Amino acid sequence: MTTRLPLAITALAALALAGAAVQSAEHADATEALATITMNLDHRPSEADKQELAAIAAGDGAAAAIAAAMLKLEHRLDDSDKEKLGAIAADESVAPELREIAGILVGINHRPSDEEKATLAKIAGGG
Repeated sequence: MTTRLPLAITALAALALAGAAVQSAEHADATEALATITMNLDHRPSEADKQELAAIAAGDGAAAAIAAAMLKLEHRLDDSDKEKLGAIAADESVAPELREIAGILVGINHRPSDEEKATLAKIAGGG
């Protein structure tokens, strides 16, 4: 029985690592999708973008909050969403890429600037 305990602990640790890897991959996918959608914004998200945003918004955390705000975006964020995304942009516990996207969205007016598009392209490309 004592030999099973280390094996059980090892198995639980492997499951935890696998779960963390899946969560990390989902975070990266959501971040890249948010960056791509923001980079291509022209007044509002497209219908296809809205479907992807709805899927991200169904989750939790900063990516979900950003996606939820983007679903309502018409030319610019409303004051309530500007406040929420401003808080995300200032929150050091949030991933830097998500903070950058939130900060860009707070100041967006119809579409991102060329400089912002370059920043978003780096995030969307994973680097």
